[in-house]
Amino acid sequence: MSLEQVREPVRGAFVAANAAEAMDDAGVYSILVGQKAAGFVGQSKPYLEADFAVEDKQIQKAVDALSASKFKFKICTSSDCIDLMGDRSDISRKIRDREWVYADSCRFSDLHHIPAAHFHHNGIVLSLHLRSAVMPWLTEESFAAGHGLTTSNDPRLPPPNGGPEPDSQGPTGPWTNLYPVRIQNPDAFTEGAIYMLALHMDKDLSNSNYLRRIYEDIIHRIVYRALYPFKPEYYRTLQPKFRWAWQYINNEGRPKGHDRYAALLRLREHMIIHGELPSDLPRWDHSGVPGYKLVDSGWDLPHNFIPTNPKAV
Repeated sequence: MSLEQVREPVRGAFVAANAAEAMDDAGVYSILVGQKAAGFVGQSKPYLEADFAVEDKQIQKAVDALSASKFKFKICTSSDCIDLMGDRSDISRKIRDREWVYADSCRFSDLHHIPAAHFHHNGIVLSLHLRSAVMPWLTEESFAAGHGLTTSNDPRLPPPNGGPEPDSQGPTGPWTNLYPVRIQNPDAFTEGAIYMLALHMDKDLSNSNYLRRIYEDIIHRIVYRALYPFKPEYYRTLQPKFRWAWQYINNEGRPKGHDRYAALLRLREHMIIHGELPSDLPRWDHSGVPGYKLVDSGWDLPHNFIPTNPKAV
């Protein structure tokens, strides 16, 4: 079935599928990440972009594969391209102010990882990222092992929910009839987003820290309250160490007055101590964070929950 006969599930899906096919044909292992991948887990956004993680030493091979493929991807060599900016919020704000066109202001996400290489193809920005930058918890070996992965056409993915673009309020659902793209399953994607938020967390929650803000935005889109009406298929079972942080972020059972990041900050300390996060990350006194003391005292207790009323959260 040709792409002309298939309805694109979300803008950029065709380019993502073609890119995945081209890299697979060349033996380049890739995983869809970032905003487009978040659309399989939570709210889908119609950003005209697709991001892939590639093992660091295979970036050039990926560039060559895409450039030589039947899809004729053309690499961008402009040194002042806006897609080389991490924080593009001022640009999208100017578009909104000038044109008042929502679809145009959603051409790209306000915040994104600066790619190692990128292409402009059929109106979509296709970006390649170093695995060490966007999936740093994985080694070269574990990245290739494929644990926690599925494909974009997996019928077990959360079903679609919400309205049409550009204001979709739920997942896209599986991308049927398209070339299967490697993605993280919802549990692994959620854990990865929490890890990246912990990695880039700063004491003052500065607006200048666009890397932290990327993952705050992604988590905002995948929390249970963002998926209304809630369906059982949206529920996620995380590894024990992530569960309390996930519970607090979801505001499910979090005591009144407790900071939403109290459990995340404790998780961050745990991962630094045990070598799961870099040992040179900045650390600070958490004693003044509301709820941190309670979380700290119960760190080893089992925590898991099924959301009861996400709409009211």
